[in-house]
Amino acid sequence: MRLFDRLIPRRNRTSVQMVGEGAVWANTLAYKNATVREAVDAVARHAGKLKPRHMQGRAPVPDRIEDVLQLRPNPAMNTYDFLYKIVSMLLLKNNAFAYIHWHGSDLIGLYPVDYTSATAEEDATTGAVTMHFVLQSGRDFWADYGNLVHLRRHFAERQILGADNQPMNEAVELVNASNAGTVNAIKNGSTLRGILRVTKKALDPKETKKRRDEFVRDYANPEDASGIAALDADMEYTPLDPSKLYTIKAAERKQIKDEVYGYFGVNEKIVRSTYTEDEWNAFYESMLEPIAIQLSLELTQKLFTRRERAEGHSVIVEANRLQYASAGTKISLLNTMGMLGIITKDEGREIFNMGKIEGGDQLIQNWNQGGQNQGGDGK
Repeated sequence: MRLFDRLIPRRNRTSVQMVGEGAVWANTLAYKNATVREAVDAVARHAGKLKPRHMQGRAPVPDRIEDVLQLRPNPAMNTYDFLYKIVSMLLLKNNAFAYIHWHGSDLIGLYPVDYTSATAEEDATTGAVTMHFVLQSGRDFWADYGNLVHLRRHFAERQILGADNQPMNEAVELVNASNAGTVNAIKNGSTLRGILRVTKKALDPKETKKRRDEFVRDYANPEDASGIAALDADMEYTPLDPSKLYTIKAAERKQIKDEVYGYFGVNEKIVRSTYTEDEWNAFYESMLEPIAIQLSLELTQKLFTRRERAEGHSVIVEANRLQYASAGTKISLLNTMGMLGIITKDEGREIFNMGKIEGGDQLIQNWNQGGQNQGGDGK
């Protein structure tokens, strides 16, 4: 986006020093691997369903911030696209950034920073931290750290940035080697079908080739459907089984693949969408919920002033965890919450992916509770 080319002028770097950790570099080759891509996609497409909301206390605030968060963070992306991209960048680079574009005190948009390298720089005089990015276009881009939404993984060794993805790179190399070995084995299996051995001693090389060519012409001809070959006493033919040429067994390939899946917090069932209700809940709690918490905290800190936060303004990132629950679980939960009078009609309909209705903001109550509330003495 040209936004990054025009927003930030080149900084005066005379008083700037790196924050002890150096730059992080994006490995763009990993995403070209099919196993990596399907693992990242499995997390990002579910993260794209999260719902960021501007709240004050428990009430939603229908303002410009809410509009940006819920509908269109920037002109090129809706909320699903924005969340999908920033979570994909988080998984692939361990550091995802979104630039907050303000016009005075009005929020204009949130823009993912698609970088090839990122360096944290500290002003030696003021101590202010600035991020220096080299963008995919090759241009330099600087932004105050306080004006960036920053999500990170494997945040253990550095002061500001998450660690690199070296462990993933090693697993990806194994996957690539496995795939290359399988491809070569298939190619060999399609060209080398058997070995013809001439047992006669001291046979001239030209004669050996002639005997082989005659055998291929007579018995490896696709037009000959007999399937029967006749050999001289001094010839032996050994067919080759292409399946035995594969150097890596299926179980070994699966183990290598699972290492990549495990690095991204998924498994085969999550990737293929064959999970059970319990498996979905485990995936949500271990992978999606930490991202939602991190995103909520960053947006709240970076979008609101200290006074606004004290007044109860925050960004809550919600998820419909019941989306993948069984019908029995949904009905049981709805009955229980209805008995307690703590769920509205529209919230109950949302559990079953149904739209809102008139009067849907009223609490669901059982018959006895409803009668008592309406008549006071139950009459």
